[in-house]
This record gives sequence, structure tokens and C-alpha cells, in this order.
Amino acid sequence: MSHSIFTKLNSGGNGVINVPTAWEWCCYCHNNKTRRNHIFPNIDIENEFFVRSCLTSEAALGVHFSQGAVYIQATTFPIMDKESHTSEREKSNEALAIRYHDDIFQKGKLEVADEILSPDFVIRNPVLPEDLSKGPEGTKKYASAVITAVPDRKLVHHDILSKGDKVLIRWTNSGTNTGPLFGNPPTGKTYVATGFDLFRISNGKIKELWQQYNFAPWP
Repeated sequence: MSHSIFTKLNSGGNGVINVPTAWEWCCYCHNNKTRRNHIFPNIDIENEFFVRSCLTSEAALGVHFSQGAVYIQATTFPIMDKESHTSEREKSNEALAIRYHDDIFQKGKLEVADEILSPDFVIRNPVLPEDLSKGPEGTKKYASAVITAVPDRKLVHHDILSKGDKVLIRWTNSGTNTGPLFGNPPTGKTYVATGFDLFRISNGKIKELWQQYNFAPWP
């Protein structure tokens, strides 16, 4: 629900209006139509009749001049608090990290790498060849090798933790090695690998991945 406040200022006078969100719209002067001591520099008078906030789409400020008086209308809309905003961003980051595993490596949708990875994406894995660790193309090569070597692969997520721009996933990967992998001949045997992947997300893209794993089940 929106909330509106109206206030009247004398011609040429200064005024302060307190909006329910604790923002202050302050010190507008009618005579010279200039802004004075306003704490939000992105808000300015576009013309004599209307001012709109460029700072956020969740608030608007209207200024009207009539019969030597200034009428200010400030309208605010429900604004997401900082914790809610952070939570939404972290959920979005989690979704990207999950897509990295599920779409690219589990389902074999290699084109998703171009969608969710930054052009300068890098995997920080001490045993992964360099040509498989850099950029979306490197990830496509990495995933292709795994898909070919383990056609019955199964990737399971046990824990997903998000904080700020990072997402940590604890996982298990299992399957039957029927094809060559990273220069090693196929074993024809089933295996279980367990590990952690730590993702860093920037501007809606996965920027970095730190990866550690071991060929053994979780104890």
C-alpha cells in the first residue's frame, strides 16, 4: 500500500518533509527553483510542476506551485528492507550455482555456460588442466569430458550455503567410468566423488569457482 503526505510551504520559503521511510526531502526554494542542502543529489526539479526521484522507483516527489504557495506531495511505496534485499540476491546467486551443476554437468546443456558464466570466469582447481579452467569455453570442454566419460553420472547436492556474493555447495558425484577422462583410460568401474564448490557471483554472472574433491564417499 502506498502512503502520501502533503505539506504547504510559503512562497520563497524552505521546508522539510519527513517521509515514513525516514527519508527527508528538504529545503526546496520556490523563488529561484533551486535545491538546497538536499541529501539525495539525484533528485532535482525537472520543471515547475513535478519532481521525481531518480534514486529509486519506490518513491516519488511532486511539487506544485499555486497562488504564491508551494505544495509538496511525497508518495512512498513499500520498500524492501536491507535484509530482504540481501536474501533475494543470495537466492538468485544460489540459482546460478545450481544451474552450473544441474544444467551444464548433469543435463549436458553446454550452451548454458555462455549464459551464466562471466567471459573471464576461472575455476581454481589445483589438478584441472588450464584449458578446462578458463572462460565458458573451458567449462564446456570440462563438462563434455565428464559427460562422455560418465554417461550415467549423478550429481547430488547435500548443503547449499549463501553469503553475500558467494555460494558454497557440498556435493556427491557418482557413476560408471566407461570413457577416457583427462588422459586416463576408462576403468569400467563405478566411483563416488565428494567435494565442495565455492562460487563467486558478480553482476549476475559466475565469476570464480574454487573446487576441491576426493574420490571417496562422505564418512
